[in-house]
Amino acid sequence: GPRPSPPSRRIDRPTSWQSGGAAYLVSKAIRSARVVGFEDLGMEAIYEFEVSDMPVTVAVDANGVSVHETGPREWKVRIEGMRRSA
Repeated sequence: GPRPSPPSRRIDRPTSWQSGGAAYLVSKAIRSARVVGFEDLGMEAIYEFEVSDMPVTVAVDANGVSVHETGPREWKVRIEGMRRSA
């Protein structure tokens, strides 16, 4: 599928986006929330959450490293190693 576009500016922490059932699970982990930007946008504002036991996979870390790029490379190496040892 399409790759996410790189952030337009440096983000100093991981970001999160969920939909469907995952969004429900994440919502249960949120202990507090506060608006940190664009308050006038309501639901579309940027929030900071305090969470506990949050089920999440970070796809793009705070340095912009994407699992969509590193994951396939890493698994290619692992699969080749399994083939050699078989």
